[in-house]
Amino acid sequence: MKNRKDIGNYGEDVAEMFLMKRGFTILHRNYRLFFGEIDIIAEKDGIIRFVEVKTVSQETYSRGIKPEDHVTREKISRIMKVAEFFLSNNNLFHKASQIDVISIVKPSDMLHMKPEILFFENVTREN
Repeated sequence: MKNRKDIGNYGEDVAEMFLMKRGFTILHRNYRLFFGEIDIIAEKDGIIRFVEVKTVSQETYSRGIKPEDHVTREKISRIMKVAEFFLSNNNLFHKASQIDVISIVKPSDMLHMKPEILFFENVTREN
């Protein structure tokens, strides 16, 4: 069985392709600071997107564990802090930005099945 890092890397590759097929420009991947990380930074229609990617195996998903359940308020708070640093460091505060989440279930049979992908946009927006 693959380890969590391999599954995470697989998910980020899938998410990057998912975004590119939808017209997003990838600005950065795995943007790391000592206090947090952003999996993918992308832009579309003038909006900077800070994308958290969560991936689980089909086996884990079948036990009732959804990838998006791992995105906690604490995680979003850390992403917001890293995003602020990125915007400031790149003189992009004038641009609109948001946090998105891509949830991926990695199929057990990679030859015959596609990953299950859910895209949650602007997860910090108050509803």
